[in-house]
Amino acid sequence: MKSPLRACLHYLAPLLAAGCATTSAPQAPPAAKAFEPQTAKFTAPAPTMTSGEWVGSYNGKVDFYSNALESWQKDSPISLIIQPEEEGGLRLLGHVMLTAGRRSFYIGEIAKPPGNTIAGEYTDGNSLSTTRYVYTLNLNDSFITGTVKTFTRHGATGTFESADEWRFDAKRGIGFDPR
Repeated sequence: MKSPLRACLHYLAPLLAAGCATTSAPQAPPAAKAFEPQTAKFTAPAPTMTSGEWVGSYNGKVDFYSNALESWQKDSPISLIIQPEEEGGLRLLGHVMLTAGRRSFYIGEIAKPPGNTIAGEYTDGNSLSTTRYVYTLNLNDSFITGTVKTFTRHGATGTFESADEWRFDAKRGIGFDPR
């Protein structure tokens, strides 16, 4: 007695042979396309900047005038951060590394401009001292140039005296340079 598998193969073999004899020659597979990675999976979309988009961090060089020393220090590193304020405006934080230390400034309540120039004054202080900042900033693509001058007075009243001045140019970066 034949095994059931052997009997099945005995009947199928002629059918398979007949079927293969009547089929046409196999077609060549279509040409393979070159590998093209899907960029959306591998890269982030390029950031789009519109004219007047100020928010971000910038790193560059500054010429710093110290009124106390009555001298300029040229090409010092500067880090600038421009952030939105809750009221819809902007604030500017500047940090300068100098040979003999660090200097920083803060300017708040900047009205968000419709274009590429910010200019104005900002006063910050208390009953002991007050600092007035006079600033002008220009944004061109990812580059920012500007001047910030400070004037100080001691006490609640009195005249403002010249203090320091920053003249800088910086490029939009990806982070704060704490040096």
